[in-house]
Amino acid sequence: MITSRKHRLALTLLTAAITATATHALAATSATDFWDLCGYNQLFAEWGPNTPTGAGIRVAVVDPQEFPTAAQATSWGVNIINFGTTSTGNHGQGCAGVLYGNNSPCNAKFNGVGTGVTNAVACSDTYFFYSYVNPNQMPAPAPAGDPIRVWSHSYINPSGVNYDNTYYRNMDYIVNRDQCSQVIGVQNSVLWAVCYNTINVGDIGEDGGSTVPGNFDGAGRTRIDVVAPGLYTSDSVPVVGTIATALWGMTGNDPSNTNNPLHNAAHPEAIKAILMAGATKTFQAFISDTNSVNYNTWQNNCDRSGNPYNFSHTPTDPLDPRLGTGQANIYNSAHIMAAGQQPSGPGTTANTLGWDYNSIADGSPVTYYFDVAPGQTLSELSIMLTWNRIITPDASDSWYIPLWHLANLDLFLYNADGDTLGSLIDSSISVLYNDEYIYEPTDLPAGRYAIQVVQQWYSDADNPSTTYAIAWTGNLTGSSVPEPTTALLLFPALTLLTRRRR
Repeated sequence: MITSRKHRLALTLLTAAITATATHALAATSATDFWDLCGYNQLFAEWGPNTPTGAGIRVAVVDPQEFPTAAQATSWGVNIINFGTTSTGNHGQGCAGVLYGNNSPCNAKFNGVGTGVTNAVACSDTYFFYSYVNPNQMPAPAPAGDPIRVWSHSYINPSGVNYDNTYYRNMDYIVNRDQCSQVIGVQNSVLWAVCYNTINVGDIGEDGGSTVPGNFDGAGRTRIDVVAPGLYTSDSVPVVGTIATALWGMTGNDPSNTNNPLHNAAHPEAIKAILMAGATKTFQAFISDTNSVNYNTWQNNCDRSGNPYNFSHTPTDPLDPRLGTGQANIYNSAHIMAAGQQPSGPGTTANTLGWDYNSIADGSPVTYYFDVAPGQTLSELSIMLTWNRIITPDASDSWYIPLWHLANLDLFLYNADGDTLGSLIDSSISVLYNDEYIYEPTDLPAGRYAIQVVQQWYSDADNPSTTYAIAWTGNLTGSSVPEPTTALLLFPALTLLTRRRR
């Protein structure tokens, strides 16, 4: 708990028991509890006024026509523009309150930093479906004004929608074209679980993601990327959306702005990789009474059945179907972002945490070398690789049923000697997903290691290279691990390269 009077977090509660139009209500849970469990209090204690707040980032909540009132928007200090809705209601108010309102670290009046999100959009689900995603046609242009970087979706599938692959392909196209993070509650919406480029969120108390049916793209995938400590999915989505917003804010919101050393992370693939790599494997959460599940610690290649649930993945199934890579944690992800873009190739040495946004072609693996110094060990190494599905019009330039292209990338972890690869430690080699993930729960001893990305095939003959993002982190321990100093904390963007981890 932060006890400094100047920087004390506001211990406000979420607006009392909120009635939702979905099957669940938003939880009347302490906002501080949400953010403490997601690492925000720990981050604020370290970084103080340098804590990321999403300042300068425009966000949106998509909901069934239930949004904040004008008085609420004024009290939050946020300018809200409505698309397709004029009504107000508790469910949308609660989601907005967690994403950018009076219960959000991205709100200047809540976070103790004094900056945050000041521009937001309230969008009805039907407007989003029919006027923006625009199935069987090219998606509509992005809303006017500053780009919307984070969209938060907490709703049941709208009625009357004739679902087909054009919805999902158009959604993935929007992520690429508009360079945005679409944060989806998959236990609410089977619809968007089919997408590849979204950030799919579950809540810890539910029973897993939706498996893509056989008549849709990528049949057989079960998509949950991360979970969050909400009582229900409607809580969890804006919690993850807030973390994504803070990460976007750290990038400076402009990939061409070389004055910001983190500018190359201003892409949805990088935000997703950094968010997923930072997820924790321990859970302190508000578990639903009707879906109470206990979780074992992560075990690679284990049987997932039973209660306690065995949290796991395999080389060909990179994400746990119930928990993805784990519980989203802004402390870990902010440190990954702050470590900066890492070098690759012979003669280079990367840090034990960081990220890269890069491209790869067949026959040209990209390798990141890092060292664990004598006297140190590296535990809980978490490596996330992600890339987007590419959507194009068909051969006649029609968007009635657009085409899709998906590369196959693999991820490997090796022992290394200089620039020479040694024995294989672990791999992630799925052919279904656009994600690969490696997690090493046991300690890696002192030595040199290599993370390698390999393209097995590309997605489109006209575009033989693939753009990807990779992020990794671990817990360095040992006598030679320094403590972060106050000087380092004054500019976290590139200097917090070592730290203790939650």
